Amino acid sequence: MTTPKEDDRPMQALPSAAVRIAGSGVAFPTCETPAGPKESIPTRFLLDLMTPEMSAARREAVASHLAEAVGVDARAWARWCGAPPREDEADSASLGTLAATRALEAAGLAPKNIAGIVFATSTPPKWTSAVSSIVAGKLGVTCPFFDVRSGCAGGAYAIALASIIAASARGPVLAIGADTFSKVLGPHERLLAMAMGDGAGALVLAPAPSGSGVRTALFGGDGALGELTSVPARLPPTALDASEWQLTGNPERFGIEAERALMNAARRLHGVREDGFDACIVHAGQASICRRVAAEVGAGDRVWLESLARHGNVGAASLAVALHEARAAGFVKSGMRLALASVGGGISWAGLSWSEP
Repeated sequence: MTTPKEDDRPMQALPSAAVRIAGSGVAFPTCETPAGPKESIPTRFLLDLMTPEMSAARREAVASHLAEAVGVDARAWARWCGAPPREDEADSASLGTLAATRALEAAGLAPKNIAGIVFATSTPPKWTSAVSSIVAGKLGVTCPFFDVRSGCAGGAYAIALASIIAASARGPVLAIGADTFSKVLGPHERLLAMAMGDGAGALVLAPAPSGSGVRTALFGGDGALGELTSVPARLPPTALDASEWQLTGNPERFGIEAERALMNAARRLHGVREDGFDACIVHAGQASICRRVAAEVGAGDRVWLESLARHGNVGAASLAVALHEARAAGFVKSGMRLALASVGGGISWAGLSWSEP
């Protein structure tokens, strides 16, 4: 593997915000597979159906690589990769709404109590308006809302921006990340599909005493690398060629640049807190990269990888899903200082220093 070169690209800071996670929730779709509906699609099941030309030995080698290097054992899809759409299938808006509803229930809050909604996604169900408006409508609330579109790193932006709004407004704000990559994965992208999943995560961020929540928020980007992962077709639609509406790019080069960007964020976070962090949560799409970032940021081997294993790369939902599940599992405890890092197409990247109250 090529080692990412040293990265001196600048990162910009957003204000810190004293907040706490008052409640969290996640949502994943049920997929209609050729073998019937499944709530979770294991890697070996997927390989058997999508790579029939592979020998059993080759299939086992691919499965082992996905488990060890990529770290994905299963995923949920709203649509079987390459299949035509169904009328009843979930999308980023419906999954985000369900995750938000569960987060509000966990917080003991009615929708009318929230002061705003920040929604991050790369896969909106409509190309006009905002997905956050759909969520607000489904929740029956009238409050400020807006979307963040910055690839998978949009989830970090949503958490930082919602935290700032919550601290300023002195009221709870929903930070939601949701993606349904199955809708933009073509049948030719079989190995890419192995790492991608659909899902949503929502956090209710509420004002808290000073010293908790987002202590440092750093963001960077390099638009010259935007074509490394993208859907090439332009809006509004002018052609009927379905392949133009599918995810494509240069996965190998993107992996190199993604690790380079994440190491940039990790070094800067470590510079903010030289004694390191208690644990690390990384969205990188590959467990091997997550481990290297955790070591670079000073968290040693304390990195949460369970959500990646269970759900795959769920894009802008990754950080919220991981925070929800890591806290529920007791991996994240009161008083801990966490390093959160994320990278997405564009490319954009982020590093957050989070203090758990």
